[in-house]
Amino acid sequence: MTQPIAPRRPDSPLDWVGRSIPATDVVITSVLGNCAFRARSERLRRDFYVKVVPKHVPGAPTDALRLLGRQVSPHVAKLVRIAPIGNWSAIVIEWADGVPLPRWIAERGLLTAAQGLEVIRQLALALNEFHYNCVAQLAVEPRNVLIEERAGELIVRLVGLENARRSGEATPSLDARIPHYTAPEILAEGRCTTSADLYALGATMFYGLCGRPPFDGSFATVANAQLFAVAPAIPDLRPRLSGRTVARLAARLLEKDPRARPIDAASVIEAAQFDRARPPFEPR
Repeated sequence: MTQPIAPRRPDSPLDWVGRSIPATDVVITSVLGNCAFRARSERLRRDFYVKVVPKHVPGAPTDALRLLGRQVSPHVAKLVRIAPIGNWSAIVIEWADGVPLPRWIAERGLLTAAQGLEVIRQLALALNEFHYNCVAQLAVEPRNVLIEERAGELIVRLVGLENARRSGEATPSLDARIPHYTAPEILAEGRCTTSADLYALGATMFYGLCGRPPFDGSFATVANAQLFAVAPAIPDLRPRLSGRTVARLAARLLEKDPRARPIDAASVIEAAQFDRARPPFEPR
């Protein structure tokens, strides 16, 4: 027997294609995923990413995003507006161009040591803007790292702004997270910290250099390894990698104890700049 379809609520985001964001000329054009949309302003001739979240939920990303203020880093997709629509909030974010890191690797191969340092440096610059305002970004993973190449230089942007939370708050449900890039303290305690972003940065860079996360398998297997196992050494998986600064930095970021990691994103920027004199595209 066919089950009846439950009626949608009048303001359900499922019906939002074609709707305008209040106080803007941004119109939602297509569905990207769960309450995620692509939108466009014909006046500005620009596209935007829109994430719709419930308005009255403690610890919602809108609480953290309001702490950011004016964003200046070119390495993060910027928040444009948080617009209330009925019982929902529409988070409007700049549309970021670039190739996701997994596709970049599939098409061009693993990152070189110099490329890895440059990607770490630019991602740390993005995170520094969040951490300065006591906000954890909570979305550092390969699919959210977009890379462009301009005149031989890498331009890196971090997306996933809609996942941000105030540092110290409870994290979103772990069922919706990818444990491969989740810090041990989040798995153990369920609270986000800015240092958890640095762990995720190390795991993402491990992927960029080795083509796999530090640990793989089922959710339970990976979560257990994140808590208790030591990540493989990058030189063991990729012995021909020239320049070990990036491998050492990734290993520090992957420390289980947050106190053993770099103290903040600014320290990561400084460490990544130390070995940037190498050419950007070196032999693998």
